[in-house]
Amino acid sequence: MDSATEYQTVDLSQHYDPRTNHKQMLFHEAPEIYKLFGGAMGGGKTGALINEGIQLNLDYFGNFGLLMRKTWPSFRDTVLPQLEKFLDTRLIADWNRSEKLITFKNLSRIRYGGTGDRPDDWEKFMSGEYGWIALDQAEQFTEKEFMMLATRWRLSLPGIHHFFLLSCNPNIGWIKERFIESNKKDHIFVPSLPTDNIANLPPNYIANMKEILTPMLAKALLEGDWEAVGEPDNVYNYIIVQAAKKRKLPAGLPVEIGGDIARSGEDETIIILR
Repeated sequence: MDSATEYQTVDLSQHYDPRTNHKQMLFHEAPEIYKLFGGAMGGGKTGALINEGIQLNLDYFGNFGLLMRKTWPSFRDTVLPQLEKFLDTRLIADWNRSEKLITFKNLSRIRYGGTGDRPDDWEKFMSGEYGWIALDQAEQFTEKEFMMLATRWRLSLPGIHHFFLLSCNPNIGWIKERFIESNKKDHIFVPSLPTDNIANLPPNYIANMKEILTPMLAKALLEGDWEAVGEPDNVYNYIIVQAAKKRKLPAGLPVEIGGDIARSGEDETIIILR
């Protein structure tokens, strides 16, 4: 080591202390590669994602992490303030806000943001080779986007452990199927409720939310009940749809075709042959 090298001690617990939320500690200690945290509002999920990424950048000199939310406005308004809160400036060599790139003094980096008005936003995120990727409110991403990002999760460093980190609220879709309903290798879901994070929430937060939310939304967003989502606007109950998907049918006739025709936006027309 060069004699001019200076060492300093930075007490990160001054910014973030998971000992006040044992679910955050479970999330950080989990060895699984794909880690989902949250499942309710106010459980400290965004803070957990950010601080797991910071620690991974400190653990492996030259690490490169990607921290995203679906859109840049949502990242700017929700994730960026917490990133500024938790990231100690003594760790930073450069913060290029126009490029949305943070360089640590140990040469680790964080690329951050979300898709916005520029058509090359997604290509920029897909151009890196990362040691870790974190998606806040991952239910807003498609499974295809999740899998495409996973192809960029290949930074080569001595001894590095790669992680794909996600947070979400209860929802119907690929996250529920992958993390809740399946038993996939190297996947873990660590649930966290506002009652687990009470030390970091405003007074009366839970009581105020119970007054605002409908009973079904309260069960989903405050109690982390994954079966409470999808009602009452769905044409068919989610549990019935899942049961139909798993039902074994005899081979042979009749042959049936079903179609769900898209009208606008990002929806796709789906045709199924049975």
